[in-house]
Amino acid sequence: ISCLSLATETLPEFDEKWDNICRIRANVSLSSSYVPRCSALFTSPFFIIETICVSYFTIEFLLRFISTPSYYRFITSLLNWTDLAAIVPYYVFLCVQLTDRKIDLNASTFIILRLLRLFRFLRVFKIYLIFHRLKSLRVLSATLKESFMDFTIMIVALTLVAFLFGAATYFAEKDTDRESFDSIFSATYWAILTITSVGYGDMYPITPIGRILSCLCALFGAATMGMLISVLVDRYQRVYKRKKFLPQDETSFLETIEDQNHQTEDIILTRASSKHPPREKRNVSSTNM
Repeated sequence: ISCLSLATETLPEFDEKWDNICRIRANVSLSSSYVPRCSALFTSPFFIIETICVSYFTIEFLLRFISTPSYYRFITSLLNWTDLAAIVPYYVFLCVQLTDRKIDLNASTFIILRLLRLFRFLRVFKIYLIFHRLKSLRVLSATLKESFMDFTIMIVALTLVAFLFGAATYFAEKDTDRESFDSIFSATYWAILTITSVGYGDMYPITPIGRILSCLCALFGAATMGMLISVLVDRYQRVYKRKKFLPQDETSFLETIEDQNHQTEDIILTRASSKHPPREKRNVSSTNM
């Protein structure tokens, strides 16, 4: 709700609305970046929603801090620091607004406070808690974790290939009067968009050699992305079978040796599926009996 409120607040009809009210009350030009403080900021529905959300998250954070079995694990948890970073900016903004109403904020201080409020979007990371309750999301999370090295290698390979295609296209388009391919970095940007099939259209070659390189770059990108998706699907199937048929101890063992020997996993999965069939099949067989 807090993130949705922040996104709604940026709409043209709401953006700067409450700031302009304060400017009008202080006889300040609406085009000025200077924003005086006034009570209208506290009557904004977005401020009220933010107050309710921050109050809830503050109570939740304090309760988790009080009831934690290990303060060391609580302090070293990245998610807890993320929650704290999402809560603190509200209180900073509130303290500044309530300290002294006779002293107005200058433009730079107000901009800093507005930027601090963007930390509210850090609460989106709370969606991580859903991964512990939904099996399909846990499988997807484990798949991405196990495919980290594959993704890293693929990204490095795509970067190198994009640089090569970008450099070649830059020299092919260098003699033209256009300013699109003004450097190898700009050409590499174009190559990355071509490989990923995005193609914004803001840059495109016009020379015959440049167009040939563009076609080769697009074909290579389609093949490379296809390999990346196939690796991800294969990993997902392995993790899904592992979590469906195997107990936790064998799952941990397979996670350790998987990169060294995939055949061992297939053998264990076959034996486990014969000894421990899925629950759906058990229910069907018991019903027939």
